[in-house]
Amino acid sequence: MANTITITGYIAQEPELRFTQSGKAVLNFSVPENHGRKDQNGQWEQTGTTWRSVALWGDDAEYAAEHLHKGDLVQITGREELQEFQRKDGTQGSKLAFNAFQVAKVLKAPRQAQGQGGQGQQWGNAQNPPQRPAQGQQADPWSGGQQQSYDWGNGQDENPPF
Repeated sequence: MANTITITGYIAQEPELRFTQSGKAVLNFSVPENHGRKDQNGQWEQTGTTWRSVALWGDDAEYAAEHLHKGDLVQITGREELQEFQRKDGTQGSKLAFNAFQVAKVLKAPRQAQGQGGQGQQWGNAQNPPQRPAQGQQADPWSGGQQQSYDWGNGQDENPPF
């Protein structure tokens, strides 16, 4: 069995849906991975980019073609291999090809608005944050902070019927 890996990245160009001669759909797009490090002055510098050519096949490709676009953050699971090829100028090249088994669009919270004194969109309830239970108490995430009495059907059982 081949190893599988999962990568997360942004789609670099609009995905392209094609069909093989036998009619099987394939969706192709690229996902770059930027590499960097801090220089001698402590400033971040980019040292290169690894490009992955992603191929998703079959019905999944046709469905994804309707929903994925340039700039989308995606999480991809599949098998990666190094493919060698000859360029038009005759030189040898290689690329990382990623045969995707699964592609998922990743939802993310909006970044803080720029130039608003650090006040961007906030998630959750800042005025009534959740309270941690006192030491020794167990938190009940479904109670809304109130003690509950449970009757699982016969009034005698302390445990739920599952």
